[in-house]
Amino acid sequence: MIITLYGPDAYRRNKKLDQLILSYTEKRANLALEVVDAEDEDGLERARSFLVSSSLFQDTKLVVIKNAISGTDQGQFKKLFKNIVITEESTLIISDDTKLITKDLSFLKDKPNRVQEFANLNNREFVTFIGEEAKARNINIPNDVVEYLARAFLNNSWGVTQELDKLSLLKSSEITKKLIKNSGVNIEGDFFAYISYWFRKPVSERLLNLESLFASKNDAAKIFNILAYQDQSQLRRFADYDVEIKSGKLEYEEALLELALI
Repeated sequence: MIITLYGPDAYRRNKKLDQLILSYTEKRANLALEVVDAEDEDGLERARSFLVSSSLFQDTKLVVIKNAISGTDQGQFKKLFKNIVITEESTLIISDDTKLITKDLSFLKDKPNRVQEFANLNNREFVTFIGEEAKARNINIPNDVVEYLARAFLNNSWGVTQELDKLSLLKSSEITKKLIKNSGVNIEGDFFAYISYWFRKPVSERLLNLESLFASKNDAAKIFNILAYQDQSQLRRFADYDVEIKSGKLEYEEALLELALI
């Protein structure tokens, strides 16, 4: 069987992948597990060889291939895996952030194969998701705070779950919007509140603001360019970073992190 997990919501997709791997390893004592990245030069070949090879010591095989659809030549993938004979003792799991499965790879949907999509959640679904994740962490969060987190993280499931992990450590009986804001979480409309007086803020606050800006999916180049003109004394520093970015030595995110630490 081939199980395909795909879609841009990496948090929920990886959570499902972990659940599947755990389920297989708990139920099959002699399971042989292989995890490969299709972007590696021989990743797909290694995965195929592992599936078709016989073994005297393992009863079942589980192969996980990451980046098998969006990160590789789909023609090569189809050639290697469309007609492969996968027995009941072998399972192939594909995990990929692609938004769709193309016609060339429609065989992944043929029975008994299984496909599960992890698209970005809409606003209502995201609110429900936050509530469920908070409950799983034994955090009691009022509805207005859940709504606020949903607006702040804009369907970024990784970002909001990391924030929930931090809140779970507080052991606070009351989670309020004030507490959330004080931890550096603000809605996207507060963009300029994050970056105003950047170089007058302590390092800890700059780091929190930068984390929130990234979590709200603000463009790193936009942040960099606006900050560059906030303080004339910093122009030379920004110009040097700009050269490194344009030459490919740095990413905007890396430059911003360094600027937050100075």
